[in-house]
Amino acid sequence: MALTCAFMVMSVAVRAQHPGHVFYNVNDGLPSSDVYNIIQDSRGFIWFATSNGASRYNGYEFETFDMDKGLPDNTVFRIYEDYKGRIWFIPFSGNLSYLDGDTVVVYPHNDKIQEAFEGKSKNRYYLYVDHHDNVWLSILPNGYAMITPSGKVTLQTNPGVLQAYIREVEPGGYLPGYITRYSSPRPYRIFFNFQKGDQNTQIYQTEKFKVSNHPFFKILNDTTFAFSFYNKLYLTNRRHILDSAVIPQMIIWINNDRDGHIWLGTHGGGLYRLDANNLHNPPRHYFGTEMITCFIQDSEGNYWCSASGKGVFMIPFLHILNYDASDSIPADYLRAIGVDRGGTLWGGFGNGRLFRITPEGTECFPLVSHRSPSQKKEVVIVKSLKNGHIAIVTLLNTYIIDPSRMRPGIPISPVSDYGGLCFMELGNGRFLWGSSIGLSTWEKDKKLEPYSDSSGAIIHERVLSIAGKDQSDFWLGTLDRVWHFHQGHFKEITSEYPAYKGRALDIEQDTEGRTWFGTKGNGVYFIENDSLHHLTIHSGLVSSTCHRIVPDGNSVWMATNRGLTRMSWTGRSPEENPLFEHINSSRGLASDEVFSIAVRDDDVWVATSKGLSKVSKSRMSPPAYSPPIFITGTSIMGKPENIRNEEELPYFKNTIDIRFLGLNFREHGETRYGYKLEGLETKWNFSSDRSARYHGLEPGHYRFMVRAFTKNGIASNQPATLTFNILPPVWQTLWFRISAVTVILAGIWFSVYMRIRTIKRKSAMETRILETQKRALELEQSALRAQMNPHFIFNSLNSIQSFISGHDTASAERYLSKFARLIRLILENSRSNCIPLENEIRTLQFYMELEQLRFQNKFDFRFDIDPELEPEFDMIPPMIIQPAIENAIIHGIMPLKKPGLITITMKKSGNNLLCTVEDNGVGRTRAAEAGQGNAKAHHSVGLLVTRERLQNLHLSAGQQIDFRIEDMYRNGQACGTKVVIFMPIFDTKE
Repeated sequence: MALTCAFMVMSVAVRAQHPGHVFYNVNDGLPSSDVYNIIQDSRGFIWFATSNGASRYNGYEFETFDMDKGLPDNTVFRIYEDYKGRIWFIPFSGNLSYLDGDTVVVYPHNDKIQEAFEGKSKNRYYLYVDHHDNVWLSILPNGYAMITPSGKVTLQTNPGVLQAYIREVEPGGYLPGYITRYSSPRPYRIFFNFQKGDQNTQIYQTEKFKVSNHPFFKILNDTTFAFSFYNKLYLTNRRHILDSAVIPQMIIWINNDRDGHIWLGTHGGGLYRLDANNLHNPPRHYFGTEMITCFIQDSEGNYWCSASGKGVFMIPFLHILNYDASDSIPADYLRAIGVDRGGTLWGGFGNGRLFRITPEGTECFPLVSHRSPSQKKEVVIVKSLKNGHIAIVTLLNTYIIDPSRMRPGIPISPVSDYGGLCFMELGNGRFLWGSSIGLSTWEKDKKLEPYSDSSGAIIHERVLSIAGKDQSDFWLGTLDRVWHFHQGHFKEITSEYPAYKGRALDIEQDTEGRTWFGTKGNGVYFIENDSLHHLTIHSGLVSSTCHRIVPDGNSVWMATNRGLTRMSWTGRSPEENPLFEHINSSRGLASDEVFSIAVRDDDVWVATSKGLSKVSKSRMSPPAYSPPIFITGTSIMGKPENIRNEEELPYFKNTIDIRFLGLNFREHGETRYGYKLEGLETKWNFSSDRSARYHGLEPGHYRFMVRAFTKNGIASNQPATLTFNILPPVWQTLWFRISAVTVILAGIWFSVYMRIRTIKRKSAMETRILETQKRALELEQSALRAQMNPHFIFNSLNSIQSFISGHDTASAERYLSKFARLIRLILENSRSNCIPLENEIRTLQFYMELEQLRFQNKFDFRFDIDPELEPEFDMIPPMIIQPAIENAIIHGIMPLKKPGLITITMKKSGNNLLCTVEDNGVGRTRAAEAGQGNAKAHHSVGLLVTRERLQNLHLSAGQQIDFRIEDMYRNGQACGTKVVIFMPIFDTKE
């Protein structure tokens, strides 16, 4: 009875406080709000048994397994994991199934279970699979069965009495349950037994219970067990009862945590936490009148509980408590809180209501205002004064109250019809008052007086914050600026500290004389030893906006729009290795938007836009947790395809996506990952993404490694790894390279062979060219010799001698001069392959002039030059035309009885020269009849050399040439000879 009363008293005292939690329902992906069972599997995933299937949660999303994925029934009551890691589903129909990998397998002996318990309920039972793959089923209240892998069933039912039991199936493996043949609602005693093999040890005989209220069990460890009947809990070992307790509501779930507590879920009575070492210690009570169907603690330290029809609550920390409407603190706009000298928390809402929290509960006080009811009554300041009173300031009024005289429900009247935004207490009932009209001084029962400095300057801007040592040295923040009042004058902060920027929402001074500034959008500043320091998100803040600052020894609390932040330091200055800790709604805070903070001993009270939270300072840091990490899948070339460890991939499958997952439920998808691909990278990559892509990997051996990191930087104990090989293409394999080398060597041999053959052919060709060139040289020498015919030279010398003998010195000198010039021109022309046309004409002219003198003007000559020719630029081979002229003189003109005429015609035909040499001599026939032997020999040699030179030019230059001799006739009689020469004209560059 005493225990029950203790429970009842405690449940009243803490009826509205519940730990901060994250709520999951169908909107978050849970298949149903009716959750019957929760487990955490050996890999770390959280499973939920619901009325619409089983669901697996990984911290990011829910994955549901239902009839569409192979379950025999959507209503799943329990989930169990066996020694192989298979997840078993126990549904309403009693037909078992399990998840093996990612495949749902229906248990093949469900028909045997149906036969064994025909006509009896099969939806409430415990399950255990031993290491021989025997399936043990405890079907309440119909006994238990053991089904072998082959389908043989061993059944135990109807012992004759109501018997609750725990059976040790194998070392460390237990099956709880109870059996009865009674069906009437009258009370019966229950015999609690421990069974091992054939032994059955009776531990305890209970008082009488109604059979309709079945027991619940929990195996706490190998020696301690818990079971309950209706609202009574028993702790027992294998021989006798250790302890017992009674709670007000019927127990429907039992579990324990790692901290030595037993948790009880009740039917309409919320959740209870008991001390396992002493069940008589007052319990803690949470979640009011909810029906708690299941409760577990995960490996991270989070608590999960399901409430019937409400979904799932995840409690990250038990030391963060939230207050709700059942404690007269609704989830309204809570603007300001403060602690009085006695340690009592006071707070004010946006609607002008005031409350305080005492050990007896919450007390509320209406605030009386003389202003219009439609005007804002928002409480903006709750602050303890030096005399122990509390100042309550709204936008309309100011209230100063004595906490010791306050009584719940009694209205509080204002002491002033002046509202405000901030104030600084000066002593003796005087205040520096900041409001929308500027800075003033105020005393009770007096009017506000503008505050001016020694020069008469007055601050008329809206004053948001104020703090300082005393009236002679203080700081105040307005909408646009921060002012420093010092030595009787106001100075802007930028005149002393130019780096400061931003609107100061709050200014506070700590016990070490530091001045702190919380700004809107520019982080936090503090002044220490006349130096300004700036804290930003990069320094460790969670937000750039800070609504309130509360110094607390070697730490500072900050109220931000992204939760509560504590900055602490161990050295003498906050600049020395500061540590930032953050609490937001994902860790249990009522809301991320925090407006005010109040600190009392180990408690930190937090006013948020959704109500009040209380945080324990000493338990803020979460226990160290190393998140497990898994590789969840892979894709190749953009398509899902599983890569097995050490798998070999062809070279064209070289774009790889690897997906991974770290289990970190407390941080709700904010886990960071570090990964690298050995064989490609040496440095770790860090990201919040759960996949990595590698494009165009070269052939080689690769090992992918990934770790998960918590916000505190704690990494997974072991990285998840995946090793694979990308094979080289055929042309990069050894056998292909050997074959290729063989082919290349053969190719090289063939190339060398062909090269040698080519060289030989080229050598032969070069030999022929050299021979041709040699022949050309010989022909040129022959041409030279032909032009310098010994007869011509001898005759020329004789002519000169005859001029000398005849004392015709002038003619001798003229002839000798022309002869010398001709010889020089011939020698000069013979040194070049091509000469200008004008040089050839000049040579021919000198030659024919000498022949005129030698033959006593026996003939005349003339040149007919085409005006399209450019004699100074057009180049032709030397000594081609002269043999034709010499032939005309000797064979055509000399036999003639009268003076003859030689005409040299030169015309341009494209890029060629058409040259004709015509004489009006006797013709070739008469010349032959004349029997001029020497001339005939000369004719044949000179013209033959010319013809061969032209032929050689055709072979070497590939140009068209022509050389022919034609007889000319008039009236059927020979009238001369024409020599036609067609040869190319070369440019001066050639």
